[in-house]
Amino acid sequence: MKRLSFRLASSTLLQVASAALLLITILLTGCTAIKRTAIRGQLRGAFIQPPGAELTRVSPSVYSYRWLGYRTMFITTPDGVIVFDPLNEDAARGLAAEIAKVATNPEIKFVVYSHFHRDHASGASVLPGHPAIIAHANALRELEARALPDVVRPTEVFADEARDLTLGGTTVRLIHLPYSHTDGLLMAYLPKERVLFEVDIIWLHQLPPPGVPDMSFAGVRRATEMMLALDFDTLVPAHGPIGTKADVARYHDFLADLEGAFRASMTTRGMTNLAQRETFLRAQDELSEVFFDVEDALRPKYGGWENFDALILTTSVWCLWHVLTGT
Repeated sequence: MKRLSFRLASSTLLQVASAALLLITILLTGCTAIKRTAIRGQLRGAFIQPPGAELTRVSPSVYSYRWLGYRTMFITTPDGVIVFDPLNEDAARGLAAEIAKVATNPEIKFVVYSHFHRDHASGASVLPGHPAIIAHANALRELEARALPDVVRPTEVFADEARDLTLGGTTVRLIHLPYSHTDGLLMAYLPKERVLFEVDIIWLHQLPPPGVPDMSFAGVRRATEMMLALDFDTLVPAHGPIGTKADVARYHDFLADLEGAFRASMTTRGMTNLAQRETFLRAQDELSEVFFDVEDALRPKYGGWENFDALILTTSVWCLWHVLTGT
């Protein structure tokens, strides 16, 4: 791929990031093959494949339900069922049917929203019974700021950093992951079963789709560290195959390597202080080269990950914004 260079129009740090976004736009709109690969790769790897739906028993009382490229989880107990993200109406109907097949007491007592996004939180309206719907208080705030009529409003919220939810002798700890994918994001940890359910933070052997995570690079790195501090064996992610704690460690390392490659390239090229006029002027010519330095540094270790070629630039812009702003 031909290497590009820039001339930036003004002397603000934000325009460095704007120039990076311009680079992505030029590359993805100027090369039809790359653009199509990026779109197909994002949909194939994260949201569509494999087709159909599937139930997987994770432990004697914990099940994962996959609907296309989405995955959720439920817990069966003698006193009823705890359901996590209902996804959407079609998925929720299939989920309820599977619960009826495997649960000795199929009454859904609780539905837990990981966050407010409609692709994970829609569908509660078609679940049978009248379950309590639990979310973090920040998720309710985020939900109320938007017009999402297909997302049933939570009936219970909590503002603490964690809450233990117990039903039929099973306890699940709901842990807040602030300022990460969203500010109201929860993960679910079952210490006895050694299972962790997480949403839109960990991507197994692939780069995150553009815009996901859509908030804070620093917050996502902090979330991976919080996961690694827990004692679990089985990872149930919202997208992709069921994994292990080692998969969390690999993604954590990827984020660290990505940021490290950015900082190393900027140091080598004398671009560590973009607030200085001379450094900023040099960045006008060399910023594009930093992106290629990062790609070259990561390819030996991560080039085999799905979507690497299509999404390394968009993922790099996300990291650059963090390097420039600290978010």
